Amino acid sequence: MKNTILFLFCLLTVLSCGNSDDAQPQNDSVQLILSELETTELNQQQRQYNNFFDTTGRPTSTDVTVVLLNDTQTDLELMTYNTNGAIDQYLKNHVFEPQEYNFNYVNNSLESIIEIASGPGALSFEFSYIDNSIEVHITDIGPITSVKLTYNFSNNNYEQLMSYERTHPYVDENSNPEYRFEYSYDQNENVSEITKYLYDDDTNQLEIDYVETINYDNKINPFRLLFDINPLVVMNPEVLQPLSYSVYRNANNYATHNITNRTRTYENVAEQRITNYTYMYDEFDHPISSSVTTTIIDTDTNEQNDGLMKSVTYTYYEQ
Repeated sequence: MKNTILFLFCLLTVLSCGNSDDAQPQNDSVQLILSELETTELNQQQRQYNNFFDTTGRPTSTDVTVVLLNDTQTDLELMTYNTNGAIDQYLKNHVFEPQEYNFNYVNNSLESIIEIASGPGALSFEFSYIDNSIEVHITDIGPITSVKLTYNFSNNNYEQLMSYERTHPYVDENSNPEYRFEYSYDQNENVSEITKYLYDDDTNQLEIDYVETINYDNKINPFRLLFDINPLVVMNPEVLQPLSYSVYRNANNYATHNITNRTRTYENVAEQRITNYTYMYDEFDHPISSSVTTTIIDTDTNEQNDGLMKSVTYTYYEQ
C-alpha cells in the first residue's frame, strides 16, 4: 500500500465528533500519548494500518495490509530519529521495491531529503527558508523533472500555514503554478476553511476549484503532540512528495480539537462531498475509537453515493 504513516496523518481527519460541543472538556490538562493506532478501510480495496509510536508520541513503524480481489500485500515502514529528535531516515519494505529516504539538517533546519533507489527516478528535495515562506525544490537525480512547492506562513516561526502552492514543471520564477491552497482559521486557531485553486490556461489565472468547510468538537486531539522539529517533517512520509505541511490532507494534525464534519463544494462540477466523523471517548476526552464516512452528492440530481469508510481504534500509554 502506499504511504501509510501518511495515513496516520490523513487519519488526523479521522478524529472527531464529540458528544457535547457546548460543554468544555473536564480533563483539559491530561494529554495521553498514542502507543498504537489501528485503521481499517471498509471499501472494495481493503487496507489495514497499524501505526506504532514511542513514549514521546513519535511514530516508529507501520504495518500495512492491502486486500484487493483476494490478493493480499503487506508493507512495513520504519522511521528513525537523530539525537535532536528529528526524523533522519524513512524506510519502506514495499512489495515491489524497497524505498529509503535520508533527511539532512543544518542547525536543526531541514536542508534536504535524498531518496536512495536502485534504478532511475530517485528524487532530491532541497529546502529554502525565506522570511515567512519555505520553498521546496524537487528534482530527479537525473535530473528529468523539476517541481517547486511554496509554503507561506503567518510568521517566520512557521506556526500557521496560510497557503501552499505547487508549480510543475518549474523552469523559473515566471512558471505558472498548477494549483494553490489557501487556509482560514477559527477562534481556536483550527483550520475552518480550505479553498483550492487550479490554474486556468484560458484565463491565465488561478480559479476556484472547491471550498471546504471544517467543523470541530471540543475534545482532545491526540495527534496534536505529533510535531517534528521542522514544520515540513510532520510524521508523514508524504513529506517526501512532499505534502508534509499540507493542511489540506492533515488539518487535524495541527488542530486542538477533533474534526466532526468536512463539507467540500466544487465550483464547476455538480458535486459535493460530505465527510462525517463519530467517536467514542475515554474519561480524559481522548478518542478510543472512531469511524469516518463520506457521502458524494450530485447537486444536480441530489443522487447520493457512499465513498470512503474507515474504522479506527486508539491505544494510549498508561500514565
